[in-house]
Amino acid sequence: MRQFVPFVLLAAALSAGAFALLGDDSISTMRELSRTVAEQQLRNQELRAKVQDLRSTVRGLQHSPRILEKAARNELGLARPNEQVFVFRENPEDISSQNGTVELAREPQQGK
Repeated sequence: MRQFVPFVLLAAALSAGAFALLGDDSISTMRELSRTVAEQQLRNQELRAKVQDLRSTVRGLQHSPRILEKAARNELGLARPNEQVFVFRENPEDISSQNGTVELAREPQQGK
């Protein structure tokens, strides 16, 4: 009986080790978590770059009248009092005139 005790202890240790490696808190879970952390760090880096770009845009809009005017013209369609704005639409049905601006339809380009 005494000679079986080391074998029983060895078998118990091996089964505990196998359970530790293959159980829920196993190495595969650690690898999955490491992969998830790496993906999240990459996403965070992309978002930091985007935030930095937006901050520089805000600084430009706050401190440079030229940048502010360019944004107003491009994004809001604003114009100086002596200018006319022409907006080109893709669909011919979009022809209309509103508030002094003329919207012209443009034929769709081939190959798009």
